[in-house]
Amino acid sequence: MRNRRLAATVVAVVALALTTLGVVLAATDPNPGGVTTDPLALHGFPPRTAHLLITASTSALQATADLTVDFRNGAATGVATVGLTAAGESFNVVLVGRHLYLRSAAESSGPWYQVATPTLPFFGLSLELTKPDLALVSGYRSRTVTHVGYLTTYDYLFSHAALTPLFAGRATTSRLGTVDWSITVGSEGEVTASTLRVSAGGQTSTLSATVQAYNAPRVVAVPSVSPVAPVASRQVAKLLHSAGLGSILLPRGLLSGATTTVN
Repeated sequence: MRNRRLAATVVAVVALALTTLGVVLAATDPNPGGVTTDPLALHGFPPRTAHLLITASTSALQATADLTVDFRNGAATGVATVGLTAAGESFNVVLVGRHLYLRSAAESSGPWYQVATPTLPFFGLSLELTKPDLALVSGYRSRTVTHVGYLTTYDYLFSHAALTPLFAGRATTSRLGTVDWSITVGSEGEVTASTLRVSAGGQTSTLSATVQAYNAPRVVAVPSVSPVAPVASRQVAKLLHSAGLGSILLPRGLLSGATTTVN
């Protein structure tokens, strides 16, 4: 029972990681000039793959996902860790098509758990990473721009933003809070990192995504060894609405369509 609960928890973390990727790319676009030493420069072409480090934290949750995403084949693989501290429990994760597979990183021959997932917009995400459109960002109270070498960081502060839980139910109501959103781009406008900090009622949620590399070779295959055990969607839903994950808030208007609904 404990293994299935942990499996459901890491499913929630992977869902959080993928949602975070969409969140931090929801609206972005600069053209900071032609420095040729940018190791992440894409030269105008959408990336085939991206190695991403994604983190989420609240007062009740510390979660990370180190993922390589294959945009062309609609797949991802990596390690997700969840716990009350940085030293939580880790799981190997594989996403292929509409199926997410995961297994405890401590059990090389243990069972894989499988969860059905919706179809994700991999191609659209690759386009946003290439050169998103900052002109779409609106409603901010202030904006600052910082240049460091070939990197440019845009920081937006939103006051009295309508917030909704990351894993929102149908009857979810909004609450007001403050949003601090930073977006860092490289010499050709490609996304290199983004962080979203949301504060309301004395609580702060932080989501971030950092690009470690683009176009690194990676083959993602469906696990073919050991039993594969399905995880019931109701168990995942229960975890998504638990205290730790339920405390993560996102701005409703700014990120319309980026949240995940669990019925």
